[in-house]
Amino acid sequence: QLTAKYEAGFAPLLQQADIKYTEAKEQTRSLEDQIAEKEAAIQREEDEIADLQRTIDGLSFKAEDGDDREAEALASARNELERLWVEMNVDPSEIAQFLSDIDMNAPYCEEVYDLYKQEEARLRAK
Repeated sequence: QLTAKYEAGFAPLLQQADIKYTEAKEQTRSLEDQIAEKEAAIQREEDEIADLQRTIDGLSFKAEDGDDREAEALASARNELERLWVEMNVDPSEIAQFLSDIDMNAPYCEEVYDLYKQEEARLRAK
C-alpha cells in the first residue's frame, strides 16, 4: 500500500522527467546533426583551400631579364598572409574566396600582387 501510494504520488514527476529526457535526447540528436553538417562544410572549405593552394604553388612566376624581385615580393606577401590567416583564425571561406580571386589572376602579374597587399591590409585593419 505504501509503495503504491508513493508510486502514485511520484508518477506525474516521473512522467515529466521522462518527457524532458526524451526532448533533451531529440535536441541532442538535432545538435549532433547540425555539428556534422558544419564539420562537413568546414572540410569542404579546407579541401578547396588546399586545392587552390596547390594551384598557386604550382604556378611558375616568370621574372623578366633575371629580375626575381617580383617573385620574392609575392612569396613574402603570401607568407605574411598565411601567418595572419593562422594568427587571426580567419574563416576558411574567406581564405578560399581570396585564393580563388588569386587563381583567376594567375600567373604573376601586378594585379595578383595588389590582391595580396589588399588582403594583408584588410586583415591588419581588423
